[in-house]
Amino acid sequence: SSERRTAFAEALKPNFHEWDAVLNETTSLDDWANQLPPATLLVCDPGTVRPIRELNALLRRSRPNLAYEEVRGAGHMAPLTRPDMINPLVASFLDDRR
Repeated sequence: SSERRTAFAEALKPNFHEWDAVLNETTSLDDWANQLPPATLLVCDPGTVRPIRELNALLRRSRPNLAYEEVRGAGHMAPLTRPDMINPLVASFLDDRR
């Protein structure tokens, strides 16, 4: 229905800039990799959504010197939904850099 289309279009408005950034990104992988500080922790659930797995793999190949942690079963939004799994990793990573 037209009401449903209108409601759906309204719900998408906050995502415009996110999609614009994804679809029109011009920063190269080397540029992204070189902008990350050496003391960076990359955390990923190997069972997360495919785009995130692929971004993770690209960053791992381009910056093998970064710290990586795989957290199985944490999910795509783990920092928000599973702080019990993520916060100890972040705290330990930060403690090791003191």
